[in-house]
Formats: sequence, structure tokens, C-alpha cells
Amino acid sequence: MKNVGNNIQHRYHGREGLKELYKKELIAFKQLELIHEAGGTPPTPGNDLKARIARLQLGPEGAELAKELEVFRDELEKHARTALENIGKDYGKLKNLRQNDGVLNQHSALAKSSKRTQLGKKLAELGSMLNFKSSGHDFVNELDNALTRVAPSAENPTATTLRLLKDNGVKLSHTKTDIGMGQRRDANEDHGLSKARLALDLVTLNDLGALIGKVELLARSSDLPRLQAELTSLRDVTYGENPVKQVTDMGFTDNAALEGAYDAVKAFSNALKKSDHAVSVNMRAATGSQDQSELADTLKAMLKNLEHGDDEIGVQRSYGLNLTSPFAVLADKSTGPWPTAGATGNRNYLFSAERCEGGVTLYLMREAAGNISGGVGGGKDYWPGFFDENHPARSVDIGNNRKMTPNFRLGGDVTATAAASQRAGVIFNVADDEIDGFVDDLFEGKLNPLQLLNKVKDHETYEARRFNFDITTGFSADMRVGFGLSEADSAPLSAVARLGVAANVTVNLLSYTDYSLTQKNDKTELREGGKNRPRFFNSLIFGGQARGQISGTHSNSTATPASAAGPTPATQSAANNLGVAANVTIDDKTVKRVKFRFNVATPMTTESLDKLSKSLGAAFKDKATTARLAELQNPLNALYVDMNPEQAIQARLDGLKALFAERPSQNDTQYKALRDLKRAGVQHEASINNHSVLDNARFETSKTSLSGLSKESILTRIMGSIREASAPGNAARVAEYMRQDPTLSAMVKQLENSQGTLARVRLEPKDSLIDDIDEGSRRGTLTQTELSGLLENRNNMRIKRLVVFHAPPQSENFTSPTPLISYNSGASLSVNKTLGRINFIYGEDQDKPIGYTFDGELSRPSASLKEAAGELKLSGFEVKS
Repeated sequence: MKNVGNNIQHRYHGREGLKELYKKELIAFKQLELIHEAGGTPPTPGNDLKARIARLQLGPEGAELAKELEVFRDELEKHARTALENIGKDYGKLKNLRQNDGVLNQHSALAKSSKRTQLGKKLAELGSMLNFKSSGHDFVNELDNALTRVAPSAENPTATTLRLLKDNGVKLSHTKTDIGMGQRRDANEDHGLSKARLALDLVTLNDLGALIGKVELLARSSDLPRLQAELTSLRDVTYGENPVKQVTDMGFTDNAALEGAYDAVKAFSNALKKSDHAVSVNMRAATGSQDQSELADTLKAMLKNLEHGDDEIGVQRSYGLNLTSPFAVLADKSTGPWPTAGATGNRNYLFSAERCEGGVTLYLMREAAGNISGGVGGGKDYWPGFFDENHPARSVDIGNNRKMTPNFRLGGDVTATAAASQRAGVIFNVADDEIDGFVDDLFEGKLNPLQLLNKVKDHETYEARRFNFDITTGFSADMRVGFGLSEADSAPLSAVARLGVAANVTVNLLSYTDYSLTQKNDKTELREGGKNRPRFFNSLIFGGQARGQISGTHSNSTATPASAAGPTPATQSAANNLGVAANVTIDDKTVKRVKFRFNVATPMTTESLDKLSKSLGAAFKDKATTARLAELQNPLNALYVDMNPEQAIQARLDGLKALFAERPSQNDTQYKALRDLKRAGVQHEASINNHSVLDNARFETSKTSLSGLSKESILTRIMGSIREASAPGNAARVAEYMRQDPTLSAMVKQLENSQGTLARVRLEPKDSLIDDIDEGSRRGTLTQTELSGLLENRNNMRIKRLVVFHAPPQSENFTSPTPLISYNSGASLSVNKTLGRINFIYGEDQDKPIGYTFDGELSRPSASLKEAAGELKLSGFEVKS
């Protein structure tokens, strides 16, 4: 109840630790309104901020100040454009309809119009009109006026983007600067933080213009330190320490997402601070830690010992309510069908960690999850009755007008379950040398979540949705004995206690999973989605139970005696169960997903061109090429005379492209170097157009049956035989690789025979597909839906990696033994360990790998091999690999 009360309070008032942020949001909107209301004449051409800085004559002493003014101006202008583009990418997007683009696509270009986009724009406009927290101001007009008066540059790309949005029906307002009613922010505003950051950027540009005015009036160089201090204060304090800037730099675009991440960090900080919390108790039990201090040291060691990007540590805390229908027997339907229904609602908190370059990536998330189920069942008693028809009633009188009855029963049921969940949270990186401090901060709980997030880096927001649908059937045999707790023939209420043993088998007839995931900040965006068809007969569970039960029954009143002919009365029952159970599961599930990450394209630099030239020189060693590469690298080359740094970089890149334009590759090293040159050209051109470029993409298939690595299922073979021009399946490709390479065959068989619980096959795009994606990125026309379709086509993909994991969970769960409505609570710790991983390496031939690497636990020498090697070394021999 306390958790429910806190959630209601936080939903209404917001989080106390974010009150400074809420305050700064409203101040930014108020300051933007003041610029809008102030009026005035726009600057004349040639008097924009960029031009005014360029005209400053500050001498050698003021050169650094002029440079810092331009760098800060450029940062503000670029981010104002980015914030506006983020709004355009989400505006009109209907997430529940799997719409990936708003008015703008992922490249910040105008997206293709659709009926869903038009509907989304109308709903966004209607929502703003009905929102009493909205100011009703024309935010687009306020921005337009501010950009005109501030005039960041002659090009003014933010104003260009604003006109594009305005011309395509984007209508925006912002939160009232005084909401009232005890509320401090608008949690339902989809772009609240993006709008506040946009307002902050423009207000800061206006303040920067005032500072430039002071510099223009500079009378003597002795005033330079004072003006430098003013710039530092504006940039590093007023702007840099503004919480609106800090949280939007992390990737948050609205208050609801931020508060979800805040809640997740707070939940785990509280859990690890308290030694009696379920999470702490569970983790100590799983790790063998005696107290919180030892647990903190163990967690530090676990994080540092994560070896591969596929290794993962996960902690989950959950609580919720379960609703179940009473067991109902319809009139004259004693053998069935018996309808059943249930629903569960849970709040989950998740903490996970995986290896990244130079540290670990941590995920802290909050999840709302629920499911509903409905089914029918039937059963029949075969004793008394079946074994002795002449004496069907085997009840034994146990005194006090009560009876004991033995029973043997066979039954069956069919159940359909639909489950959905939504996650929101934050992702960030912690360097290896900062893990100890981060874990200490988490356990001590002295910092609020925002302070904790400000101490880490490379933040991304996380949002995911999942839907599952399952149909299962079960069959059971139950041998039990019942003791009447109420008097014999008691009506309409009766009670009975039962003891018994049972065996059952459960079959998953059909399973379907779909999900979508987004991770992003201003510079990068990762999208992931399920690509699953309905699958049949995924799992088989054999179980046995010994249990005790107390059951209460209500029988509907009827004038017909129970012994007379005619319909039997309807009944409703509720029961409490206590017992033990053991299950054996045969699982053969397959889950497919597509995943890709786009980064905002960055221009080539002198350093990146030097690195590219070095790889080209190593691949092409003829004297003419070596000499030409040296000429292009020489900054004193006459080619670069009268060029600014950007023009010189473009000229050098053009020179490299011309040098190798007609040069075919003779080997795989040359092929890779030419590929790097081609992608560098695409990246540089995309950066000029402010487009995004593909960083990586994959299509993954996960299987609970390890034999699926090299053996196709019967259904897969049947489907492949009836499809025209079907691409070879993953298992068929692996089997062919194994046939050609006995060493690889032995490695794959070692993976299949391991103690792993999950196998994963990862595909990556062939180079020809990368070229198509790059071309779409260069033009700004490739949509996420189109990319997803390209990645599904196995003809476009090559096998990158085979991985087998072992993931034994440690969980503790509790469900209150109450009928109809019950409470559940749980905590779990899981460690995904990479047992083995085969990575394939490709050259110019995209269908046949030129090599592979093998790592993971199975790649390490066994204890017996180490012992034998040690004995050989003592004898004067040395084992080399």
C-alpha cells in the first residue's frame, strides 16, 4: 500500500529530487516569452552573431576569447537545431501502431506522409487543446520571433527546420509557467524537456549576443579577463549546470521518461542500502556474502570480471497483485467445461550490466507488466465409481458428522494468456577505474538519482514494449483424500481439506512474441524489434506435486433434492493450496529480433584521415601510391593554399577518392582498406547534410535447443521446401561451414554438447547491403521500416557469430495464500555467462568466411590440461599454442 501511495503522489507532484529541474523548465519558457514580447527590429544582414564574432579585432590577447565565443555560439546553434529535430521526429508518431517516423525521419529529413502521421498530428493537436497545463501559446511563433531577433548565423539552420515543420502542419505549445494545484510540471507532455532545452538554447544565445555587444565596445585590453570570466560563467554555470541541459544531454525528452529512470535508480539505491530488503537478501544468498559490505565487494568484482559484450548480470525486483476467478461449476456440468479467468499487474525494477570498451554498461529500468488469462477445463472422478460400481460411495465416517472420501481424478484444460509490458529507464557507462566509487555510492544511498547519473557518462534513454500470447493445454491425474470440515450435507456453504499427489503434463500449443525497443540520445539511436511468427509446440513440461488444500464451496439453492433426477445445482469454490512440486521442462523456443544503431554523422578530421591513409598505405605499397599519399598528407601542399580547415579536409578526402577510384583490390587487405575509404566518404557527406549513418546492424535468432545451431527443425525444412528461392537457413549454413572445416565442426559440436541454456546466431549485413544503406543515409530517404525489411532477408546477411550462454537464475518469490486477490513479491539474480563464442571474419567473398576466432569459457584449457602442461614444464618441456 505504501508503494501504491508513493506512486500516486509522485505521479501528481513529481519527484522531490527533481524540483530544481521543474523550476528551471518553467523559467526557460518564461524567458523565451519575454524575448518574444520585447519586440524590436531584427539585425540587418551581416550582423548575425557569427558575423559579429568574426569581425572582432581583439589582437593576440583576445584571440582565445574570440575563439571561445564562436565555439559556444556554434554549440548552442547546433543543439537548438537538434532539439527541434527531436521534436519533429516524434511529432505525429503513434507508437502503439508501430509507426517509426513522425514528421521527420531518422535522418532529420521530411518523412513520407501517411494516414497514420496525419492522425497522429490531429491527436497531438487535440491533446494540447484539452491539456489544462498547456499555456496555449503558439510555441512555433515564439521560436520564430526569437530566432529572427537573435540571428545566430546567416544560415540559421534552426529557422530553416522550424519553417519545414510549420509548413507540414506542426503546431506546438508549451507548459504554463505557473501550473498551480500543487503540480510542478506536465508529466503528459511528450516533448516537455526538448521544448525547455530549445528555449534554454535560444535564451542563452540571446545572452551571448549581449556579451558580444560588450566585447564590441571593449576600450582597453585590461577588460579582457572580466569578459572572459563572464563568458565562462554563462557557458559553464548558467548554461552548463542548468539541470534542463544536463538531463536532455542524457537523452531525456519528457518528464515522464526521466521520472521513470529516476524511480528505477532510487529503487535499487534503496534496495542495496537496506540489508533486510528482498533484493539485498537474495543477492547475499546467491553470492554467499555475509553482509552488505561483502556484497558490495562481490558486486564490484562481478562487474569488473564481465569479459564479453554477451556476458550479463541481471537483478530484478517485482511486486504486484493477482486476481483469480472462483472455481465455478455450471449447473448440470459436473465434468466440465469449467471456465477460469485471471489477471496480474506488476511493477518491476531491473538492473543489468554488460561489458563495454573500457568499462561496463549499466541498465536501470522500471517496468509495468500485466497479463490476463482465460480458459476452460474439465475432469471426471473415477474413484469412487469406476473401481466398484456397486459401492460408489467410499466415504468413511470420521465422527462429529463428518466424512473422509478418497478420490482419483483425470482432468484437462486449455488456457489462453495475453501479457504486455512497458519499460522505461536509463543506460550509461562506468569506466573500470570508477566501478568501485559507483557501487559505493549506490550502496550508501547518500546521492539522489540525478546526482548519481551526473557522475557517469554516455547516457541513453531506454524505452521498450512487449506483447506475448500463448495457448497451453494440460492433462493431470490426481490421487487424493478429502476430510470434511463442515458437517455432512451442509448447505449452501461447505468446506473440505484435501491431501494428495498428482502428476501432470503441459504442452505449449502456440506462442507469439512481439516487442520494440529504443535507446537514444542526441548523437545516437538504437532500435530493436521482434521478427517472430506464431510458433507451435514450443515446450513440454512434466510435473509432479504433493499438496494440501483447504476449499470452501457455495452451492446455489434449489428445490430439487440432490438425489433426485434433474440438473445439479451450480457451485462456486475458492481454495488455498500449500505443497511442493517438481517439474522437468523440454523447451524448444525460437525468438528472432532485428537490431540496428544509427549515429549522427560526424565529419572527417585530420586525425581520422591520417589513420585512413595509413591503412591504405599498408594495403597498397607501390612507390607511386606511397608518394601520392605523402603529398596529400603534407599540410604545406599547394593544394591547400587559401583553404580553411574544413575545405582542406574535403580536398584531401577528394584526393584519396580520386587516387583509388579505378584501383581494384587484389587481396582481402586491400578490399578492407578500400571499403574504409568508401564509408569515410559517405560519412563525411552525410555529416554535411546533418544525416545519420549506420553504425551496426544485426539479425539474431535465439534458441533454447542448442542442437538448433547446426540442425534445422522439421517445420523449418518444410517451410523452406515450399518457398521459392528460399535463402539457406542459419543451421544449413553452419552445417556447410562445418563440412568444409573439421576444426570448426568440433567447436560447434562442443557448443551443442555444453551445459548451455541458450544458443544465439547473429547475422550482419553483407557489404553490398551496407552500400545500399549508406546511399539511403546519404540521401536521407531510408526509412526504419525499409531497413528492417532489408535485414530480414537472409540473402543480404552473413553469419557473424555463434554464441552459447549459461544462465542459471537465483530467485525468491512469495505469493500471499489468499483466495481471489493475492499479493506477489519477488527478487532474482541472474548471470548470463558466455560458454563459447565463434566469431567469423570475412574478406571480399561475403558468403565464405576467411577465418574465425573462438573464445569464452570453453576456449580455456581444462584443469587436467593445465596440470599436464605443468608436469611437462617441470620435466623440461614447454607447451606452445
